[in-house]
Amino acid sequence: GENADSELFAEQRSNILIVAGDHYTKRQSKYWNRIRDSRDLSNEQKVRITKNHAQRIIKTFINMILTHSPGTTVSPRSENEPSDMKAAQLNKAAWLYIQDREKFSVKKQLYAQDFGIIGEVATKLFWDWTKGDLIGYEPETDEMGQPVFDEFGKPKMNPKAPIYAGGLVFEQIYPMNLIRAS
Repeated sequence: GENADSELFAEQRSNILIVAGDHYTKRQSKYWNRIRDSRDLSNEQKVRITKNHAQRIIKTFINMILTHSPGTTVSPRSENEPSDMKAAQLNKAAWLYIQDREKFSVKKQLYAQDFGIIGEVATKLFWDWTKGDLIGYEPETDEMGQPVFDEFGKPKMNPKAPIYAGGLVFEQIYPMNLIRAS
């Protein structure tokens, strides 16, 4: 799999270096000094893309992607079915809530930026029960597994066992770490 994408990975690494401005080789190299100082080569052959020029091109590319990218919406499968209309409304409300809570517009800009610089974007999306708001704590239990109560008859809470609401986790996967089958 690594051999199948080695050319692509090399291009992606070069793209990152160009944007960062580190695409020039070391000046101490006799080979590159020979080319730089050569009078036999024309200036067109010596021209390299500068950091500012590359960044301007990439910013324009990213802005074009973001201004022309459509959004996502939920619509009913059948306009005549009330159950489909209700399901579409509920799913649309959930989608809008997720977009707002997870600051999806910011994530979309970051993904577009990664696509413009690296050339590929991948994200692992999963649910993590340890994320989100704190709901409470698990009740304390004794050795027999029975709940322990305080002097008022209420169950004691274990501060070492918090319960969270859970939340979505967007984990960025860099394209160089994706290996496809050859």
